[in-house]
Amino acid sequence: MERSGAFSSGHASPGARAPHPPRAGVSAFSSLGFTPSAWAHELASPEVGCLLVARQPGMDFFDGTVVLVAAHDDSQGSIGFILNRPSALRLAEVAVSAKGDVAAVADVFGGQRLRVGGPVHLDTLTVLHGYAGCQGAQKVSEGVYFGGLPAAADMVRSGLASPSEFRLLLGLAGWAPQQLSDEIAAGVWYCVAASKSLVMAPEGAGEAFRRQIIGLIGRQHGERARP
Repeated sequence: MERSGAFSSGHASPGARAPHPPRAGVSAFSSLGFTPSAWAHELASPEVGCLLVARQPGMDFFDGTVVLVAAHDDSQGSIGFILNRPSALRLAEVAVSAKGDVAAVADVFGGQRLRVGGPVHLDTLTVLHGYAGCQGAQKVSEGVYFGGLPAAADMVRSGLASPSEFRLLLGLAGWAPQQLSDEIAAGVWYCVAASKSLVMAPEGAGEAFRRQIIGLIGRQHGERARP
């Protein structure tokens, strides 16, 4: 899980598409502030825009995580971003010694806490958001995009967006060719299609967020793989 795959630059596949639509009657609980229209259901195989939900304890760096798959191709590899691991750092603390895009957006996002996006490329800052018109952004699924940090800051400065609409992720997760599919087949992850409101999880959702999704797909915490 900690190997960097072929998409180490962090750009999503041009074939990104929306996850499968929800099953009838599936809606999210309200304890984390999600809207009644939020939904999630299990998938048999990974696809761009789906969530990977850690199934068992003892997964080292990935223990208790929910990962957004931003690029996936069994022949090339996969990348993703952990959604539910907030750090103690705020962007302003990193920007002091940073250069380029990070330092340039500190006036807008300096007060935001950074999330740990994965164990590799920890010098890479990615922004997750819902703005299709954000220059430099890559589509992950319907209403979910990543990248375009300078343009995102400009949108906030001009009053077109609020800082709270953006999630800042430091680092990413990478898989070698076929590795992610093999891990799912081995029962390492639940593979889940989810609504935008779940993908754009509130800050600090943590383990409660993971358990929420497990409940939505009709599973139980620590459940073993079904035959």
